[in-house]
Parts: sequence; C-alpha cells; structure tokens
Amino acid sequence: MDAGIAGLIDDLKAVRRGLGVHAPDLATRLGPALAKVCSIADSDAPGVRRHKVIVTLTELTDRLPESPRAIGRIAFGLDGAGHERYTARVMRIAGLIDRDTRTAQRRVDDVIAQIAESATASVPRQTRRGELDWHTTEVRSLVLLHLPVVEVIETRRVLSHRTGLSEVDHSVSVVRPPGATGPPSLADLGVDLLYGGVLHSPELITASRVRLRLRLPAPLEQGAGHEFSFRIRLPQGLAPFYVCTPMAPCERFELTVGFGQGRAPGRIWLIEDEFALDAAEDVPGRPEIGADAAGQATAVFTDLAPQRSYGLGWEPHGVG
Repeated sequence: MDAGIAGLIDDLKAVRRGLGVHAPDLATRLGPALAKVCSIADSDAPGVRRHKVIVTLTELTDRLPESPRAIGRIAFGLDGAGHERYTARVMRIAGLIDRDTRTAQRRVDDVIAQIAESATASVPRQTRRGELDWHTTEVRSLVLLHLPVVEVIETRRVLSHRTGLSEVDHSVSVVRPPGATGPPSLADLGVDLLYGGVLHSPELITASRVRLRLRLPAPLEQGAGHEFSFRIRLPQGLAPFYVCTPMAPCERFELTVGFGQGRAPGRIWLIEDEFALDAAEDVPGRPEIGADAAGQATAVFTDLAPQRSYGLGWEPHGVG
C-alpha cells in the first residue's frame, strides 16, 4: 500500500509541473497510478483525459480543510488561472500563507501526500485489506526527546496474507520543528534497522515522509507474523507532535513520549482519528493527558482507520 501511495504522489507531482492541469501535454504525462484513480481508459481522447483529471482532482481537494484545499487548487491550477506556471503558483501560495517559497513548496508536498491518501480512503476497508500481501497488526513507538539527539524507536509487527512474502514496504513521517534549516535529507535522519531483516533503499517521498523497504530474514507463510524495529535520529529535533497515520488498517498503536524527568510540558493532548494535516494544529477540545514521574506520556489506540492520524501533541518547550 505504501508503494502505491508513493507512486500516486509521484504522478501528482508530475501533473503539477508547468501549467498544471492546463498543460498541453497533460495526457502524455499521466502516470499509471493517477490514471487508475481517474478511471482513464487507453481509448480516451486527450480532452477526455484532461476532463477526468480535473474532475477527480477537484473532488479530492474539496475533501480537504480550507487552507490545504486552497493550496491544492492553486498548485494544480484548478482555480482557473491557466496561464500561470508552477513557480508563479508557488509564489502565490507563499503569499497566501505568508511564508517564503521554500515553505510554500513543502506545504504543497504535504497537501499532495494528503490527496494521495484521500484518493484511497473511499475504498472499503475490508476490501483493501483483502487485496494486500500483508498488514500491520501493531506499532509501538518510543519518542525520546530528552536525549542530546532526539531519537524515535519504532517496533512494528506485520501479518502475511500469502505464502512466500519476502519484503515489506513501510513509511514513517518525521516533521522537523519550526526554524529547522535546510531541506531534509536521509543523512539528517540517520535511519538504522535494529532487528528483523535487512533495510534497503530508504528514500524521501515527501518533505517529511521516508519510505523504508525491509527484506525479511526468510519468506513468511500465509498467516505468519513478523516483528522488526528501527531507529531514527533527529539532530534538528522534532515538531511538538507524533502520530501514526497508517496507509492500511492497523490493529494497535502504542506511543510513549519521553520528555525527561521534570521536563514534561504543561499540556499534552490526544490526537485521535483526525486528518493528517490537522495533527500539527493545537485544536481546541482535544482530551488532555499527563506525564508520569519519569516525564513520560503514553497513549494506546486500537483499530486504527487508514489515512487517519493517532498520537500525541504537546506544548513546545518554553510555552505555557
């Protein structure tokens, strides 16, 4: 599922280039993932293909909250400004959100990721699980904010749906704090597999999402489970929230955030069954929890829905 989402993200990025949905060569640059989402047939004329893309992208962006919806419409040229090239549209987005163009580009990447996730959200949950080679049964995340370099340790358990499964494709999003400098890179993240297989070909698929391909120690039988664990180091720190946003059904997610003894923030809140783009916001009315004597806060979620976010948010250091 992660690989499918990544392919759709690539196809969406190809469409946003140049004049976006108004580009003369739009019909020839449609990737297979987007063509499938738009129900494009090989026999469709270029004009029909363009119409299907515009209708589909309009529907998908309309599902988003107000701010990302506006960003998505401008990024693809859906707002009627068919003469603007992508660089000009990014500048317009920068003005809209009152940020520089680099930040605007990151926002566009985040919105594209959300659109790609939303494109699969209407597929019935059980049907999608039945089409998968495997699914995640459990995720356990430990976020260590009190170390000299912030670390995230994740342990995941998957269940094979077929005999001979030899590789799984996962992803993890790590959002850097405001003020982090320079574009993100894999070297910044320091991804290490702790146990459970061989990690190969990690890659950034958005400004914050890393795809991890894991080769299993031995092929799995149908119905067999397998556990693996990896660590990510974040020299520039972490934004004040951490969530799990599964691409396919996940049965259980346990999150522990370690702030350090005596260093827990004044407010820590639950993020449960929300849009991914809302996770970074301090939304009023969220349930609050406390930290224990060791400065750790823990939350457990079950039966996680695909493309929805679950986790914890907290006040940044020095606030409150």
